[in-house]
Amino acid sequence: MKDITLKDQERVLMSLRQYGLSLFWHWALPLVFILLSFFFMFWLFSKGRWGQLLFAFVLLGSLLALFRFYVLWKKNLLVLTTHRVILLRQHNFLQREIVEYLYDQLDEVSGKIQGISQSLFRYGSLTLSDRPDSPRLRLEGIKEPLRVQQVIHEFKERYLTKHAHEFSENVANLIIEKLYELESGELKRVRDMSEKLLKRKEAKIEETK
Repeated sequence: MKDITLKDQERVLMSLRQYGLSLFWHWALPLVFILLSFFFMFWLFSKGRWGQLLFAFVLLGSLLALFRFYVLWKKNLLVLTTHRVILLRQHNFLQREIVEYLYDQLDEVSGKIQGISQSLFRYGSLTLSDRPDSPRLRLEGIKEPLRVQQVIHEFKERYLTKHAHEFSENVANLIIEKLYELESGELKRVRDMSEKLLKRKEAKIEETK
């Protein structure tokens, strides 16, 4: 989370990593080779230097592969805050990428579960985009992607509702400040128009009752 700088009044609400079982072979294969190297250790050592070198090569290679998997898994993170969706992507040890979508710019959020293993263990993909014509960002191995989709929609609705209210307050305050600059004739025009608009809104409210 060190790569994320939160804005004023922004809080982290949820953070997600790829589901471990969706990456089964990435960590299972190194573990298998580690177990095999110890299983054949005495036989390899009995073959002399070449057997010892092969044992060391397989063991160190498997440990490095396991370490690399853990680091990349740990640093690839989907973060949901009160203001935005942030994706931290670690492609390798030297390449880091941060992608973010503000809730008011987020156009599409869709979750998908497909296949027997995904249906059985309830993981799948999550797709994000900020415009209909923009490239979609697809995240694989997300646990319960349909629930995550719903959560993002809830956070987005909460954000838009809050900021729409704040925007209305800012506009109202700006109008009030401008009223002090108007002459009496202009103020009367504003008053008359305000009364007409108020009557229309009251009439619409009465119609809906």
